Amino acid sequence: ASAAKLKSSNLDVIIASDLGRAVSTAGIIASDIGFTAEVIQSPELREVNYGDLGGTPISEVIEKAIPLNNGDYVPDNGESLNQMQHRVLSFLDKLATEYAEKSILIVAHDGTINAIFADSAGISVSEADATRRNSHDIVARFTLDNGKVEKFEELA
Repeated sequence: ASAAKLKSSNLDVIIASDLGRAVSTAGIIASDIGFTAEVIQSPELREVNYGDLGGTPISEVIEKAIPLNNGDYVPDNGESLNQMQHRVLSFLDKLATEYAEKSILIVAHDGTINAIFADSAGISVSEADATRRNSHDIVARFTLDNGKVEKFEELA
């Protein structure tokens, strides 16, 4: 479904999170739209690292009153939502320099998308993460202007 939304796009680069789901999705999209260059994989586009909480059922997290909606909370051996957003936005800024004037497809995860959206909307990443659930076939277009995400719009 994402590939269908991108059929008429002229993409110069595809960059995916290096986690399996994103890599697979990027490969399917690339194949479906006839993109023949290599798909670049990057750990900077990963979802937030929940560290020792990874794989813990949400009911246990709630039971222990762990403040996952607090953007500054850092789980043991993990990162906060704010740290993840900083990682993602710093990477986008690097891409904007490296691939200036190029059309880039980023294939990533819900939290990563929310980090980008939050910057555009002027809200905290924890607010975006708590209120937005992106569809699995979301395709959004945005631009960067001096390190700030602008014009985030979902494509139908």
